Amino acid sequence: MWLFRAAPSGGTGDFTDTAQQLGNHDSYGEAVGDLDGDGDLDAFVANIFHGDRVWLNDNLPVITEVLVRGSGWTQPFLDELENLSLGTDGYSIPVGSIDQLDALPWSNIDQVLIRFNKQVNVDVTGLTTGIGATGDFEAVWTLTADVATNKLRTRLDGAAGGAVTDTAGRVLDGEWTDTVSIYPSGDDVAGGDFAFRFNVLPADSNGDGFVTLNPDVQAHLNGLGSSIVGSGYAVFTDYNGDGLITLNPDTQTVLNNLGTSLPAGDPAGPGVVTAGGSAPSAATAVAPSARAVTKLNTTTSALERVIAIPTGRHAMPRYLDVTGFDRARIAGQARSDNVTGVVHAEMINAHRILDVSESDSEDSIDLLAQVGPIF
Repeated sequence: MWLFRAAPSGGTGDFTDTAQQLGNHDSYGEAVGDLDGDGDLDAFVANIFHGDRVWLNDNLPVITEVLVRGSGWTQPFLDELENLSLGTDGYSIPVGSIDQLDALPWSNIDQVLIRFNKQVNVDVTGLTTGIGATGDFEAVWTLTADVATNKLRTRLDGAAGGAVTDTAGRVLDGEWTDTVSIYPSGDDVAGGDFAFRFNVLPADSNGDGFVTLNPDVQAHLNGLGSSIVGSGYAVFTDYNGDGLITLNPDTQTVLNNLGTSLPAGDPAGPGVVTAGGSAPSAATAVAPSARAVTKLNTTTSALERVIAIPTGRHAMPRYLDVTGFDRARIAGQARSDNVTGVVHAEMINAHRILDVSESDSEDSIDLLAQVGPIF
């Protein structure tokens, strides 16, 4: 089985051979959706000479993107970031190179967004969770003060006891090496903290860690008076993210920070800032206004209806394979269970539906068009 991984922020992706062997059947159609409610896409595959199969996706929870933004950033500014492939609903911090540590020039950053490949439980004060602008599950940390000049490291727990988990209880696969790792996080083994570095220096338009006459002041003057819809505008010199480059606050931000630089040293540990930067308590997280939400699962009912409707035209084996797979599993380790003890009995008890042996694959596929949208 080949696994496709898309790069963040609209980049190209690649296919990786997982070495899994999923078998070879005469399959005539499939339906995909979150059948077991764990946030992953599962698949129902209709076969004609073999039992139909449900493939359950066992991917571990991982981080797929980290972004920052200011709660005062306007929608036109956020739209411009997206138009420039710099992030959706925030600025996506570059990864995989030293660019991850480029100083961010905005003066009013007060939110950190962490996106996941699935719904997770995050027991951290100050985080709100839910489905974000990209359709992905995300956690948003809102601070009570702007970050201002600082070097920071965010950290999510991937160890037992308080760890981030998915809805099935699988622990976060979070390992990350700053300036080297690319998304998703992890090493394909459950467990491992996610610790991620980034820097902020208002008015540092080229991200070199210093605010100087050239290029920072010059870049600001080149765009002074411009807006998103005009020429000369640049998101990296719009220091408050309002879509306009003006004397106040943008020029004032440059003057206030001229001659400054990032603090010396690096954060001493996850969530700790070394001398020279403000302590984390200066930007204490506010209490969450909402808890994790569950995405409406219309797929499960659709697949149940496909399996349940009888036709009786052709006999089939009296079982429905439920096979698990994930990106780390190797050949010969696929899991297969008789559906009687997993899905089938639950459907019988809950819905009084008929055995799948009374359906045939061709009619099951015909019914896919009748059950409505899968998502």
